[in-house]
Amino acid sequence: MSYGERLARHVYWGIVIFGLLTVIIWLFEVGKDPTDPPHGRSGLGLYTDSGTGCQYLKAGLFGGITPRLRKDGTPFCGAIE
Repeated sequence: MSYGERLARHVYWGIVIFGLLTVIIWLFEVGKDPTDPPHGRSGLGLYTDSGTGCQYLKAGLFGGITPRLRKDGTPFCGAIE
């Protein structure tokens, strides 16, 4: 078997494994957080300050963070309600 054939085989199996992992993550909704709707992702990241217990939301890869607020406008700190 030539080098090109071995490389093609490795690339093929890499694509197959990547596809299977993608399907598993999609089916079992791995990594969902409370900001996500029932079917899909919100695109927000949920972070909890370990010192205060306050939660923050981050939008996208380069977005800033903002405090997560309750319906009455107070910061969401402490246990999940």
